[in-house]
Amino acid sequence: MSESDAEPRTARLDTSRRRRLRENWKTQPSQIPLRPFIDYAWDNYDPKAVVSHLMDADRSFYRHKSILHEGFCAWVACPSHNKLCHDGMVYRIAKAVEDAEAPWREKASTFSKLVGETVGRTIRADRRFFEEAYYSIGGPTRILRSMSRVTFKRTLLEHATDMLEAVHLMALHHYHLTHLQDKKTYHVPSKDAGAALVKKAFGSPVSRLFVEELRVKDTANPPGKREPDGKILKQYKLRGDTSIIASWHLSRPAVAYAYAAASIEMDNGRTLLHEIISCRSTRTKHRHLMQEWCGRARYVVEEIIERCHQEREPFEYRAQVPNVEPIPFEPPRLFPFVSDIIREGYTNEPIKQQEKLKKQVTGFREKYMP
Repeated sequence: MSESDAEPRTARLDTSRRRRLRENWKTQPSQIPLRPFIDYAWDNYDPKAVVSHLMDADRSFYRHKSILHEGFCAWVACPSHNKLCHDGMVYRIAKAVEDAEAPWREKASTFSKLVGETVGRTIRADRRFFEEAYYSIGGPTRILRSMSRVTFKRTLLEHATDMLEAVHLMALHHYHLTHLQDKKTYHVPSKDAGAALVKKAFGSPVSRLFVEELRVKDTANPPGKREPDGKILKQYKLRGDTSIIASWHLSRPAVAYAYAAASIEMDNGRTLLHEIISCRSTRTKHRHLMQEWCGRARYVVEEIIERCHQEREPFEYRAQVPNVEPIPFEPPRLFPFVSDIIREGYTNEPIKQQEKLKKQVTGFREKYMP
């Protein structure tokens, strides 16, 4: 064969698919970053590092940011429950493998589905996905130990009650700092004072619906009064001030992100926090909100939390959010409350005594000096 005949043959072999395969599976050792996935997203969860990857426009390994987004949403809802964060990422990792294998498994059904799965993994995925994510978390063994998707949704909402109570408390702080700025009349907002007002300001502690489609077993009603399937919509309750303070401490690492999410309204009348707790938030749907979400979270830390009364057990809130420009926003309309109760609860004692005396004098005059 002459040299001129060999050149077109080589050119024909140099297709876009072959170039991609060479890039994904090149023979030299893969370039593992200084902080691999297993470090910042699994063993030592670092929300600031995770968010920096989610905000980075550069291409990463196969489904990397979708996996991070799922784990981050679970962490925002339940920062004290590592298993939920891990199982959320395991779900996306397993789905990434399935999405890579499924089309080729069907194509190879006439001779060997196993061969088709291997081809699918080779063509669609890449080396870093398997080295950093799939095998580093435990591979198929860890996937088999994860919760089913239905159990995951139910468990997340059950534990998210702590965060919802913390968000209620944050809403009181935000209203106070926005509308009760007279320091002579109102004292500085604090965790203890706010927790005592939450149940009063947000109404009676009746069950509240947050995720419409999630149904759980009805244990409150007798069998004769239950629905045909024996299930009711999953609801949550606002608890007492002691429980709300405990919820605040459990939720502190992620409360800025959760409250910021509660302020971002969706087209369907819900908020980003609804989407997160409903397990509907995905990288594809909400990637365009990441910059705004983080900017609002930064605003929550700098303009709300740091202006409240200092906690007895300090927490480094700034270490959880990225160094972005704060984006201010008004108190969200997610949870309606009675503003007069907040005003009264935060009024300084001398002012209360003066108002009480004025009422007594006015009543005396009306009664005895017509």
